Amino acid sequence: MICAAIAFLVVIVGITNKAGYALWMIPSLICVSILCIWSLFSLADCFLQLHRKYGWVRCAYMAMAPFAIFASYLTTVAFLTRSAQAVYFTWMTTAGFIEDAFFILLLPATAVVLNESK
Repeated sequence: MICAAIAFLVVIVGITNKAGYALWMIPSLICVSILCIWSLFSLADCFLQLHRKYGWVRCAYMAMAPFAIFASYLTTVAFLTRSAQAVYFTWMTTAGFIEDAFFILLLPATAVVLNESK
């Protein structure tokens, strides 16, 4: 198992030396996958209002903002010379996470909806 891991790293380092940023693509893929899964959770949260029921969801939103910046950095490094769409997608997702985190932090649990029917 250890030999296989070492061989894998040697191959990746060899590819990296020849192809540039290939080593950065693996953590970038992992981080972007986590961001996509969290995006689905955020979409479900819009309808289920879990951030109002559970305090840990609000904390998770705040934690996802720096994680999204880190993932965007990895994606930018990995795809800098290859795919501008991947970089654009990840940075726009990051902007969404930061916006969500601040709005959820600033909105009180007793936020009032305008034009609410009585």
